[in-house]
Amino acid sequence: MRCGPSRRQMPRITTTRTTRSIANRALSTSPCARRALFTVHRQGQFRDFTGDISYDPANPAATQVDLTVYTDSVKIDNVEQEDLLRSDEFFDVASHPTMHFASTAVAGEAGGRLSVTGDLTIRGITRRLTVPIRVMPQANTAGTTTFDTTFQIDRTQFGLIGGGPRSREFKVSIGKDVAIHMAISARRALQGVTN
Repeated sequence: MRCGPSRRQMPRITTTRTTRSIANRALSTSPCARRALFTVHRQGQFRDFTGDISYDPANPAATQVDLTVYTDSVKIDNVEQEDLLRSDEFFDVASHPTMHFASTAVAGEAGGRLSVTGDLTIRGITRRLTVPIRVMPQANTAGTTTFDTTFQIDRTQFGLIGGGPRSREFKVSIGKDVAIHMAISARRALQGVTN
């Protein structure tokens, strides 16, 4: 993935207000420290997404996640297949320029993990699912935290059917299950503030 500014706002990650100062909980991201990957029969990525994660380690159940992925940013290093994915046989980016996930409930789990239930919308179809998120403070980088998740969806449940004339040109059998991996690393925006 290229380093540098996104066409749109970078993911903004903050944590919820507690009785302690909110200043030491503000996090900012690096354009080289975020990724949204997917795998069917080959790996691809979405190069453009924005989001907010509100997280308080003292109260993980209060976590809120809101992520938007721009479907026209799909990249698999094959221009013809990228055009197919952008077409109305798959993401239909002209009518559905974004995918969106918004959390509805969060449970804290052992080992710095979260179980996040929320609504995923693709092509105007919304399904509720639960995804695991690992929260990983980076020991070698003060104030930096990585939020990492891997899960699967059935693409046909979101209208990603294919099967049209453009799909048949490639003569490739695409499985229904799509593995998705997202990771965002963030660091505190303000330095010199202690808990």
